[in-house]
Amino acid sequence: MHTSSFALCNDIVLHYRLDGLPPPTATSRPLVFLNSLGSDMRIWDALIGPFAGTHPIIRYDKRGHGL
Repeated sequence: MHTSSFALCNDIVLHYRLDGLPPPTATSRPLVFLNSLGSDMRIWDALIGPFAGTHPIIRYDKRGHGL
């Protein structure tokens, strides 16, 4: 399962994506993947698969990166 959308935060629009399990439970805490300068959330594409079956995954494009 994945969801891709946009969030408005302090008048800034950020693109985010949720992958893996539904929202966290007591046994499945979310993993947050943060990209660095000059990249976007796609840098984590190859690593999402192994974790998607056991954790909710949150990643987003920082201001000025990605979508």
